[in-house]
Amino acid sequence: MAVQISAKSDYAVRAALEMAARAPDLLTIDAIVEDQGMPRKFVEAILGDLRRAGIVRTQRGCAGGYTLARPASEIAIGDILRAVDGPLAEVRPAAA
Repeated sequence: MAVQISAKSDYAVRAALEMAARAPDLLTIDAIVEDQGMPRKFVEAILGDLRRAGIVRTQRGCAGGYTLARPASEIAIGDILRAVDGPLAEVRPAAA
């Protein structure tokens, strides 16, 4: 069974994975955009959603950037999807 997610969710998961791979270092938006080949404006909005959901944290300043707010092992993909696309629909398999 194939699962389809929005481009926004795809980018959010990729950005979170990039931050997890480089934790505890702070990443700039430019670094995420360049490494993942994603549109900057889209990434800015996604990181804002993830910050409001408590998944990422930011640090301002010339040495600032984004990082995960808690260990990657404590963040589920569903948390990321809900943060950017809202509640997940419950889908039940068809009865045989």
